[in-house]
Amino acid sequence: MVSLALEESNRAHSEQLLRESEARSRESEERFSTAFRLVPLNITILRLRDAKFVEANDAFVRWLGLGRRELSAATPRSCRHEKDFSQEA
Repeated sequence: MVSLALEESNRAHSEQLLRESEARSRESEERFSTAFRLVPLNITILRLRDAKFVEANDAFVRWLGLGRRELSAATPRSCRHEKDFSQEA
């Protein structure tokens, strides 16, 4: 009987720790997401296997001048800013 009570107490404690950990994880993800979206610097996340854009913040989208739909089909090699072309001449 004592063993059962201890198991129940341990399970309740473990569940509480899990809930707290999940809450901290959500808060961390929200902070990262906010910083990623709002920072005025160009930031992207690329998938390594094919170098496709997974995500780009608004600053990058504005700078590049492509819509998000076009960007999702693009790679860094296929996206060049107009200033890049003017420097080649």
